[in-house]
Amino acid sequence: MKVYNEFVNIVTPELSKHEFQLCLILLEMYYFNNSGILSMPEIKNHPLMTVALKNNIRKVINSLNGRKIVKKYQDPKSGIAPYFKIEKLQPEFVLFEKLNVSGKILEIKINEKELDYYNKYGMFDFDPSLFHKLDNFNLIKLYMWYRTWETIGNIKCNVEWLKMYLDINVETRSLNDKYIKEFKKAMQNIGVNIKTENLYEKSWTNSIVYLLISVVTKEMEKN
Repeated sequence: MKVYNEFVNIVTPELSKHEFQLCLILLEMYYFNNSGILSMPEIKNHPLMTVALKNNIRKVINSLNGRKIVKKYQDPKSGIAPYFKIEKLQPEFVLFEKLNVSGKILEIKINEKELDYYNKYGMFDFDPSLFHKLDNFNLIKLYMWYRTWETIGNIKCNVEWLKMYLDINVETRSLNDKYIKEFKKAMQNIGVNIKTENLYEKSWTNSIVYLLISVVTKEMEKN
């Protein structure tokens, strides 16, 4: 399925898994049919759909309708150590201006300015089966964030930004133990090697500011 890079990067981390999931479904379906009319049966048969979301779909639609869920873009590389500042930005923009269910039809109106912004930065193809294989929401968010920069090969990431992106409040060492290591293991299981390096310190301590996160290919490992 098609996923907007910038939607992944700037949607509020406060969305629940079901809300995030339905956003992806609606954005893709609208991408292929921007008439403003979507079929509810087709939405429910989308490959990203789950039984749990299907059972709560009306409630999730209502929670997204007219709600501010898009925040200003904040670069994960922002700031130069030690003078960095990461703000937890509040959502400022509505993405779905109208979501109205009538029988078997969903009337949808999406903020065109947001769509124009997303289109400037491209899309990636996402295998929906991976969404179901990754067993928690933070792994899904980390995977999809990785997909927004994988073609670069590596990214310098501010640790405080990463905590904000995941909407977690933990010490840096816990970030590594509970999230990064789990992410690397999950990626290995799907055939992708991720390498993380601390750019400024020799060990995992609370003083870490940046990580260098790299995709390691089999060819690179041979060399």
